[in-house]
Amino acid sequence: MADAAEAGKPQSQAEFILYTTLRIIGVLVSIYMFLMGLDMMGSSFLVLGGKGAGDLFTIVDNPDLIFGAKERKDVDKVAIKKDELVISCLRSLAMDAIQKANSGHPGTPMARALRLALLWGDFLEQMGAGTSCCKKDEIVEVSNVIHQNHHEEAPGPIPELETESAGMEAEKSVEPFEPFPPESFDQPRLSVDPMLLRGISLRKSLRKLGRIWMTKPSQLTSTDHQVLSDASVKVDRFDVFISHTWETSAKLKIWALTLQTGWRCIVVSWLVFNLLAAFLSISDSLPPLNPYWFSHGYWSGWVVMAPWMRIAGILSFVVGLAVAAYWPNWPRSDLAFVDVVSIDQADPSMTQRGVYGLGGFLALSRELMVLWSPPLFTRLWCVFELAAFRKANPNGKIVLAPLYVEVLVGIILLWLLFMQILHFLLYTFVPASQIFVFLGLLPILLCIHQARKTFGQKRQLLANLRKFDLSLASCSNDFDRRFIYAGIRAWYGSYEAFTEYVRGPVFQELVSPLLSFQVPLRYWILIGLFEMSSLLEFTVAFIRGGAPIELVLSQLLASVLSQILWRLLAMQLVFFLCDRCSFSGFGCIDLLVSFGIWLLVVAFLFGSFQLTGFAEANGLALSAASALLASVASFLSFGGYTCLMRRLSPKRGSFTPNDSPILDEKQGPKRGSSTPDVSPALGENQA
Repeated sequence: MADAAEAGKPQSQAEFILYTTLRIIGVLVSIYMFLMGLDMMGSSFLVLGGKGAGDLFTIVDNPDLIFGAKERKDVDKVAIKKDELVISCLRSLAMDAIQKANSGHPGTPMARALRLALLWGDFLEQMGAGTSCCKKDEIVEVSNVIHQNHHEEAPGPIPELETESAGMEAEKSVEPFEPFPPESFDQPRLSVDPMLLRGISLRKSLRKLGRIWMTKPSQLTSTDHQVLSDASVKVDRFDVFISHTWETSAKLKIWALTLQTGWRCIVVSWLVFNLLAAFLSISDSLPPLNPYWFSHGYWSGWVVMAPWMRIAGILSFVVGLAVAAYWPNWPRSDLAFVDVVSIDQADPSMTQRGVYGLGGFLALSRELMVLWSPPLFTRLWCVFELAAFRKANPNGKIVLAPLYVEVLVGIILLWLLFMQILHFLLYTFVPASQIFVFLGLLPILLCIHQARKTFGQKRQLLANLRKFDLSLASCSNDFDRRFIYAGIRAWYGSYEAFTEYVRGPVFQELVSPLLSFQVPLRYWILIGLFEMSSLLEFTVAFIRGGAPIELVLSQLLASVLSQILWRLLAMQLVFFLCDRCSFSGFGCIDLLVSFGIWLLVVAFLFGSFQLTGFAEANGLALSAASALLASVASFLSFGGYTCLMRRLSPKRGSFTPNDSPILDEKQGPKRGSSTPDVSPALGENQA
């Protein structure tokens, strides 16, 4: 060892001076180039907390300078290596430089941060004091070092972009990387660092008027980052993975998620408000407004009408919607993966780690909820999430939640609100002209027209999915596009196989239930309760006026229960006709079709009014028969018979992982297929 060391030293003073001068010049040149690179990165020093380039390795040796006390504990747990920290710093500098310049994409510099760190470290090692010149047998090919460290030292599977043309690659001395090697998408790679697992309750995400859903990730401020960090919690698994696009209206998503997660809260609120209003009205604690003389053959008396029940119904819905975000997680947890919360948006390197770990997030999710809107399947990330979920979680549940369902429910609630206000005004100030209450049916024409337009959009969505074309799916940048295409190619063998899978099994699994439109039962319950408040005013008025129990029961069965069921059937008829006769694109014809549907619905409602009025006037027996008839019709109309037969019939089999269409070898080429495949959205020079 001593002999080798002596052999590496200069033998004369001239050689020593020349040797030292060359070393000093080399160090100065390298420092100058390094500082020039940092200067080109502009505001990159902000990532290092305002420190200069000379403090870079001080930060590496002292991670506490960039990690807080709490984060330092996590750093100690995972034992972050200095090399990895240097690479993360370089990637952060690249991201900040791109954002400062407002041009380019950080994919290439981030992917090559590993190569830069290795070359810089090798240079420092060769230029260090007491280092001997490399012997021939000590020389290691740079390409081998990079290739080895690319698989062993990298903190995550960050694929590298190749932006040079084919002609330039032939002149390179370093072996080029394969863009997005398929090995990075293997099943063992469908995992995620436990430190990245952060989720949020769906109800909690709707607090503060759904602020989390209002701002796109690219528009977040430092205050928004802090709010998101405080709202999320560390989790082991996710109850639901929310797949959505930021191109969809945030208000629409907030409204839909509020109804989906808060309908139980609205029901409880309705019970509390209406029971309280009924008790206060019967006990004369609330003032009457319009008493009138009522004669029913075997009973006559004063009936005191007051709007307190319908006011209670309206308030119960307002309070229920406002409190829904604070409703406890009952009957099951709703811990969700929401991209803007579960993926760190403040640290660019952490953002990239979260994006590349998307398969791991999906593998740990019990179900995938797709907030379906018109631009959904035009976004490449949304399609990729669907593909990744079926790869990472073949037995997972996919829930397709079309947002237009909640739109239609909102339209119905607004119409019922108008009906209740008009009904009260007419009965209070013009009690003899009850026929004018049907003026409230005029807004149904607008509802029908809007419903037909919505169903027309639904059919267009189905047609687009049936003719799905991967090349038409848009993406925000080329780097993400290559990353997604590599995953699709690795999991499905080819782009054509994935396209056929979306058009076939995905279409059948997700869209077939939507071909025959059905409003979920929970929304029918909300609509029925909202309408019931106004009808219960007559029941409370009869009790307050001292009517016999038989009359009260007749009114309750015929004019409340039966009338509610017949009105729900009328709404079901509206949806059925609007779905079958959706928009054709011809203005005059569409108006005539909407008017024809309106006439049918009005005739149906008039018939139900006459039936329930006749039953109530002829005693308790006919009222009970009317309620029974309406119940049977509703049971059949809302799919009760089909559901009952499905439950009673013996199970013919159960779904197994091998039954999954994505695992069926006949669906397309295997992952290792050698079939040549050209990216549908990239040219040959780019792919």
